[in-house]
Formats: sequence, C-alpha cells, structure tokens
Amino acid sequence: MKTQKILFIAFAVAAPLAAFIACKKDTTATSSSATVTTLTCSSAILSATATAGTTYTGTATVPYTGGNGVAYSAGSAISSTGVTGLTATLAAGTLASGTGNLTDSASSSYTHRPLA
Repeated sequence: MKTQKILFIAFAVAAPLAAFIACKKDTTATSSSATVTTLTCSSAILSATATAGTTYTGTATVPYTGGNGVAYSAGSAISSTGVTGLTATLAAGTLASGTGNLTDSASSSYTHRPLA
C-alpha cells in the first residue's frame, strides 16, 4: 500500500510537470520567424488531472508575452525526462501580437501496475 501511494504521488506530480518540457528547454518550439519574449510556465493550466495507473491525455495552456503575430507549425513530440511514456506536442497556430497562450497536447502510455 505504501508503494502504491508513493507511485501515485510521484506520477501525479511528475505528469503535469512533463507537459511543460518546452519551458525547460533552451530551444524554441516555434518556427524561426515566430517569437515570444517570455513563457510564463508557472501560470500554465492543465485540462485534465493525472491519475495513477491510467493513461493521460490532455492539454497544457502556457501563457506568453512578446508574441510577434506570426504563424507557426506544430512542434515535434518531446518526451518527458521525469515520467516514462509521457510526451508533449505544441499545436500549430498563430502567435498573438503581445500576450497570448501556447497549447501543448500531452499524453502518456503509462502501463505500470502497482506492486503487490
């Protein structure tokens, strides 16, 4: 039971964090002509709650400032470094001029079963 609680807590904390992988990278998740000044990762909103022992599917909306109003293509899937099987992908769109939001889809192929 203690192992199950630890696994649940670890997954519940790590899964949402993996949705913000792009915030930790020094590379830009948009095309070379679309730019933002700041990603406000601490204000990101998740569309779903992670539940231990189940797959995760949802979106993360990350606010930004300094957008230049340019269209960008979808990003490549980025794998989590903290949760095996969790990936995030930036959806295509057009930056607002100034303040706006980027939307990442996040999903997992979580298959761990609690230990008996």
